Amino acid sequence: MNNNEPLVKLPFKDREKEFVDTDELREFVELQRNSWSWLEKLASEYGSSLDETWSIYSNYLNQIDAFLSEYKQLEEEKAEESEEELEEQSKEGEETPDYKQDQKENLIKELLSQTEEAVDQGFFQSESPEAKFVLYLRDKKTPEVAGCALAFLMNRNVDIHERFAIEGCFWSLQFLQGNTDTVKAQQSALESMKQDWNTKFGERHQILTEQNKDLIAEITGMKSQYESLVQSMKNQIEKAEEQLKDIAHTYDEKLALQSSVKYWSNKRTHHQKVMLWTGAFTFFWAVATASGFIWWVREYLKEPVTQIPLSHLGVTLAISSLGIWLTRLLSKIFISNLHLRTDADERTTMIQTYLALIREGQGPKDEERQLILQTLFRPSSTGFIKEDGPASPVETLSKMLGK
Repeated sequence: MNNNEPLVKLPFKDREKEFVDTDELREFVELQRNSWSWLEKLASEYGSSLDETWSIYSNYLNQIDAFLSEYKQLEEEKAEESEEELEEQSKEGEETPDYKQDQKENLIKELLSQTEEAVDQGFFQSESPEAKFVLYLRDKKTPEVAGCALAFLMNRNVDIHERFAIEGCFWSLQFLQGNTDTVKAQQSALESMKQDWNTKFGERHQILTEQNKDLIAEITGMKSQYESLVQSMKNQIEKAEEQLKDIAHTYDEKLALQSSVKYWSNKRTHHQKVMLWTGAFTFFWAVATASGFIWWVREYLKEPVTQIPLSHLGVTLAISSLGIWLTRLLSKIFISNLHLRTDADERTTMIQTYLALIREGQGPKDEERQLILQTLFRPSSTGFIKEDGPASPVETLSKMLGK
């Protein structure tokens, strides 16, 4: 291997990372363990998707450790070969294949394959935008929320029975849609990339320039690429600012209508309770009236009509009149609360739909908003049924006597 060539270039999701020697690769492993060590505790506490997430990181870092150990062993074995043995081989005039070098190349190929497999499983190195975002959530929110967000970004199955799991998935969706936290994470990742590049260029720029002038053109191209990335980042920030304006507008609308949603939701619950109690009592009263009327008729109205005492007839008329009147009244109250509950439910749904349309950028125009608000806040009707006919035999008899 040429001294100017790096040891290995590992293809991570966000970029290809170059490692000059084993020491740099070992520092990379140590950085990853320090960055993701908090996942191990979460995995032992909650298991499931967090355990699977930590296993991906742990297995890959252990594979790199195994590579470093085997690579170091090969270098030590190669160093132990005596110069005399090399001289004897040269005198024989036969070129001895460098088996150690072949074994090193096989180890590197295996490490590349393991890296690609880990990336396919969702591995993010700590300097990637996704990792920066997850570590930002860990510090701003909680490790549990950050762990579930990482599992969601890695396409792991997340158990959403816990509140922090739902919150982690929510923030991951916001990250994928490009909110301000996403911009910060990506900007932080670019800054880390810039620092990484500056460090490498500062150490190797002079040597590479002296050995190969073509590297100067390559460095210029990389700087140009960085400038294009910065410009792309500025465009994303502008887009995020526009989204923030839309979110702020929706938030203001939500504050204006939040009390209305709460009012109509409470009103719906109230009418629901009154409706259920009134319905149950109406059914009970109707059954009791019918049963009492039948019992009274069987007990006291067995004689012919001309022989029945007036007191019995009065009681019969009172039972039927009072029972029917109260049953009708309770039925009206039941129907009224049913109507009012439906009206409150419709208003709540309309307000929430209105807010959802505003959030999606499909809200009504300013000249249409007044009409919608008038519809939402129209006066409520009681739903009472007005009838012109008599409600009981007493009313019927009074009308006949009046005529």
